[in-house]
Amino acid sequence: MFRFASSSARRFLLPALAAALALALLAGCGSSSSSDSTDGDTATTGTVTGYVVTAGDFSPLSGVLVAVVGTSRSAVTDALGAFTITSVPAGTRTLSFTLSGYESTTR
Repeated sequence: MFRFASSSARRFLLPALAAALALALLAGCGSSSSSDSTDGDTATTGTVTGYVVTAGDFSPLSGVLVAVVGTSRSAVTDALGAFTITSVPAGTRTLSFTLSGYESTTR
């Protein structure tokens, strides 16, 4: 967990977290897909992977809850800031990022 020495440190780190989360989406996320057929219907899902790091020095952020908005799919980043979310429904999706002590964001 991060401890803030002052409110100015918090104001600086909140934008850093938002930038880091955007970086995770743009640079670190990959996807793959698979198809399951049931009675002629095709349901396609994929996997989203990425990293969440600080904007300043690209240090990994662990314990960030990364969730696919509108689904029950989510993961928590590990010590390296990595996450993998499986069985994500096909299509354009929005991810939300939440870490205690930080402002949540979606991308």
